[in-house]
Amino acid sequence: MDEKGRDFWDWSFEDQAAFSQEMIPIVNAMVQENPYFIQEYNDLYWATRRTWGIPADPAISQAQAQSLIWNALKAQYNLTDAQADRPLRFAYDITDPQNPLWEARIYMGAGDYNRYAVTLDINSGKIIKLQQFPVGFSIPSKEAW
Repeated sequence: MDEKGRDFWDWSFEDQAAFSQEMIPIVNAMVQENPYFIQEYNDLYWATRRTWGIPADPAISQAQAQSLIWNALKAQYNLTDAQADRPLRFAYDITDPQNPLWEARIYMGAGDYNRYAVTLDINSGKIIKLQQFPVGFSIPSKEAW
């Protein structure tokens, strides 16, 4: 969350990239001082294991990624068109600059309160990760990021 209470997945790409630049060195220093900082449910630690960036003419646009992601979610989880009318929250993962990734999170509602995490390879359009987290399931930060 930022100082306004907005979830990371609702931030702009610029804010996500600034978070990486600022927080990765801080968290790395914290881990050096206290190895117990690495916990399965520590969002700050796991969010800084990736480097977030700003898309600049990706091979697969955000709009194309959205279409590919919804198609995969509909096929895997039998979602209806009405369920697929939800916003996807994106982040641009540049941890490996040669192989950037689109990360998307979907928080459902209106009868389907599941949460979904999707990772898409920007160069190939291949879905790398497609996960559903049922209602009431506590998502370990290690899996959520």
